[in-house]
Amino acid sequence: MEPETQDAAATTSTAADALAGWVSCARCSRRARRGQPYCEQCGLELFAPEAVPAPAQRRSVTCTQCGASVAFPEGERTATCPFCDTPYVAQGELTPERFTPEFVLPFGITEAQARERFQAWLVGSRLFAPGDLLRQARLEVPRGVYLPFWSFSTRSRSSWSASIGEHWYQNQTYTTVVNGRPVTRTRRVQHTEWYPLQGSFQQYHAHYLVSGSKGLSQEIADALKPFPVAEVLRYQPQYLAGWLAEEYSVDREEAARLSDAVFAEDERRAVAAFLPGDTHAQLDVQTTFSDTTEDLLFLPIWILAFHYRERLFRCVINGATGKQWGERPRSVPRIAIAVLLGLALALLAFLWLSGRLGR
Repeated sequence: MEPETQDAAATTSTAADALAGWVSCARCSRRARRGQPYCEQCGLELFAPEAVPAPAQRRSVTCTQCGASVAFPEGERTATCPFCDTPYVAQGELTPERFTPEFVLPFGITEAQARERFQAWLVGSRLFAPGDLLRQARLEVPRGVYLPFWSFSTRSRSSWSASIGEHWYQNQTYTTVVNGRPVTRTRRVQHTEWYPLQGSFQQYHAHYLVSGSKGLSQEIADALKPFPVAEVLRYQPQYLAGWLAEEYSVDREEAARLSDAVFAEDERRAVAAFLPGDTHAQLDVQTTFSDTTEDLLFLPIWILAFHYRERLFRCVINGATGKQWGERPRSVPRIAIAVLLGLALALLAFLWLSGRLGR
């Protein structure tokens, strides 16, 4: 490529990166997000520290209703828990020194997009929802919150033993009576031959996310996955400017016990899928984990609460992908009618089939 052509290509690439919100490191050419202080590959300073506004001090308050520990700017004296809508006043001490998050994943879903997804989700539930839901539901202001997650990765080594079953088939003849006459027929009979087997298995488990918030159960956290953890940025306090952020209320040891249990179950399923033969029994798996690493992340969540007939309901949206989980009011009469219709259809099908077989 000619020098002039190379210069033109470099200019085009730089312009495209700038439009996409990226900058290129002058030393190693690695891309970085605009505003990122240092290059993650070579450590070159990209933006002067004094150009980055100093983060505001944040005060942490624990919700007495659900146990969530939410941090918000020092200047704000009141807040509302984003999980259970409980109001409280900031009277606690400044956030104590604890584990500092290593990474943060920026919001990719705007407040307007979160509202649109919520409305679509609410409308999509109308089959079993009360008829006045859309008229009576009072939507609170959507809250964007950075929630703490523990990310665990580990290497597993397992020794296993099992009884392996191999199927084989044999044709057998038998006699039955049809319309009062004996008839000889043939059927295929399955047999299984068993033999013992043992071996070893290893794999790498990457980035299992454990909710560090007592306000967000692990069940809901799993329903919101996956998060694009490959897009996380090195944590800088200024990334939280203008957002609520919760300190972790589930400590590392508790999160590690949960991830170990999940990894052990994943390992057992992986070994079962790895086994030869057509079936297996008496599977025993002994697993050890090594090279375990953990990171504390801030991940973006939109929480939308709405009141219906004095009850509070929530819709939680993955702030990076838009995937959502929610709880909705249910109409007991509509559900009862649907169950009765299903039973009636099953009865009609049974009567029709009985009539056909009785001919």
